[in-house]
Amino acid sequence: QAAAQAFRVHVQVQLALSSCHQHPQMIRCLLLLLLLAFTADANQVVRSERYAESAKPSSQNRHVAVHVHANGHSHVDAKSQINHRKKHVKANSIKVLYSVGAGTGQQDKVRAVLRTWAAKLSPGQLQIIGLKEPKTKDSTVFAPEEVARASWNAAKMCSDSHDGGACKDVVGLESGFSKGADWVVLVGADNYVVTRNLEPELAKHDPAVPQVLGIKGCGDCAGGGLCGGGGQVFSRAALEKMMEKGTQQFFSEEQHAAQVVGMWGDVANCQVATNHGVPLHDLPGLNGWRVSTAELQEKLHRKSPKAFTFHYVGPDEMQTYQAMVDGIQEFVHSAETDAEKSASEAVESAFGLASWYEERARYIASEEIRRKKRSVGSLVLDSAEMTLTHKRSSSRPAAKESHHHNASASPSILFSIAAGSKQLHSVETALSTWAGHLSPERVQVVGISRPADDGLAGLAYWDQATQCEDNHAAGACKDVAGLVDGYRKGHDWVVLVGADNYVVTRNLEHELAKWNPNEPQVLGIKGCGACSGGGLCGGGGQIFSKAALKKMMASGSSEFIAEEKSSAQAVGMWGDVANCVVATNHKVPLHNLPGLYGWKLTSEALTTKIQTKEPSALIFHYLSADDMRRTHGIVGHFHQLYQSTAEDRAAEALGLARWYHERATYIQEEQDARQLRPFFGVF
Repeated sequence: QAAAQAFRVHVQVQLALSSCHQHPQMIRCLLLLLLLAFTADANQVVRSERYAESAKPSSQNRHVAVHVHANGHSHVDAKSQINHRKKHVKANSIKVLYSVGAGTGQQDKVRAVLRTWAAKLSPGQLQIIGLKEPKTKDSTVFAPEEVARASWNAAKMCSDSHDGGACKDVVGLESGFSKGADWVVLVGADNYVVTRNLEPELAKHDPAVPQVLGIKGCGDCAGGGLCGGGGQVFSRAALEKMMEKGTQQFFSEEQHAAQVVGMWGDVANCQVATNHGVPLHDLPGLNGWRVSTAELQEKLHRKSPKAFTFHYVGPDEMQTYQAMVDGIQEFVHSAETDAEKSASEAVESAFGLASWYEERARYIASEEIRRKKRSVGSLVLDSAEMTLTHKRSSSRPAAKESHHHNASASPSILFSIAAGSKQLHSVETALSTWAGHLSPERVQVVGISRPADDGLAGLAYWDQATQCEDNHAAGACKDVAGLVDGYRKGHDWVVLVGADNYVVTRNLEHELAKWNPNEPQVLGIKGCGACSGGGLCGGGGQIFSKAALKKMMASGSSEFIAEEKSSAQAVGMWGDVANCVVATNHKVPLHNLPGLYGWKLTSEALTTKIQTKEPSALIFHYLSADDMRRTHGIVGHFHQLYQSTAEDRAAEALGLARWYHERATYIQEEQDARQLRPFFGVF
């Protein structure tokens, strides 16, 4: 259409020029030419607006032009490059784009998708990768209205087999990014997506932050592995980083990664993301494993985690799933409902999350067995057929190590120890054990005046916090003092602990290096108290990024102190819950950080935790001075940081599931204990 319009304008201009030669009035000639130019420009604007509003982009824009050279490397036309695309894509035109990878033998499954969970998607939210757009006049499978619900991309460069899945992932990601989606969700034709749950969940995450959400754990990938059975979710910023060197390089890098990992597209995506410094996170609620109909009902009613996707769903089952989802009232996502959540509901949610991690552990173990059974091949592009073929090989290239973490760029962490006047001995033990190697600038003690002993006094900064009383209820006040002091000192992270906490500093530093201090976030053990951010249990420590403190103190430290005081009084003087409320008020998200042990552990259990790879032990609670010295000796013995391999992932997943189960029990005990404690307001 654009070419035809250009040709018509060209003819009109030639006629106008011919007319100008015959008319001496040059002004009239110029006006005629200007009018034609204006008309052509107006037509172009109209066409651009129609294109931007179109629910179904033209096939030319959906197709990725790939040329294959003699050396086997692919090349993408310059017009497909990122910088060019950005100029023509309407920002945030699509919030969530679902990309369904399918083969020619899965048309019945695709039709079931179009008739069930995808039936109510907004125009432009769905793309089918691997199938040519059916001709409605000739199609015996798809009705015209079903065809119109999606954009279709035959992805002729991809083979129509399992090994073509990696290729279809790449085509789907490039296509979704070119359309300007905030999030691209990769699923298969046998996935059922509860869109009304997933989209509100993604609204809690920032698409401008590079991140991949999924089920971590499958394959040999430095980023922790990725199991695509439950879906893979890529933020716009993640794709921008993965394609930062252009589409050609992105295709080539994914191609090489797929060769290395045996044609598993999810693991290849993990490796490419990791190569570009994009972190991967678990998204509980993605069910990559098969769920029975009996279990389905329970999962759909579960509040935490909410059900987002299901796997291994046949065409007939899709209708059953849809009927169950339709039969359940719309889930509520309001902050008020979360804030009013009872203690029993919080415990129920914690055990639900623990159950998901247990299922994830079994899934990863089964995936390891299944994937080892498949033959390992390499990915090559057939220049004649433009298809991906499977070339058997007897050896596999060694996996490339990721270097996106700079070992020299250790985060700046301030440890703030809250204590009372009777806990000086415990503080002294902490300063001589886990904090003994830290510089005085990295440790502060809040609640005790500077000791007369110069040797002890020189180990930390001491803030007596005279505004806080010397009892349990004053813990909220000391939290605030510690955060204000820490923020003023400009550290990347402020870690709030008590005098009976032991911190495995080398593990914690290694873990925090994976998180961005320039993003507002609080890390801890979620679940305690009435807080719309999910509650917070401070027994295992509370960790605040500098960006979080900047937002919480946006109106100044005095306003922050007043807000914390009011929040503490409202929640029974529990400082951790007050911190949760204030953080949530300022739109700072809270995240679980496995490895924080807020509960009491036996000596044997503690030793086991120190030797556990996943999660790495970060902080322990309820340790006496003798316990702290004994723990310090054990930690010193196991001095090496663990580096995971694919073979360890199943065991690590089980360890993580165990942490979530212990967390659920801890929350249950904490909720009971906090209801029994009298409420006193002290500031």
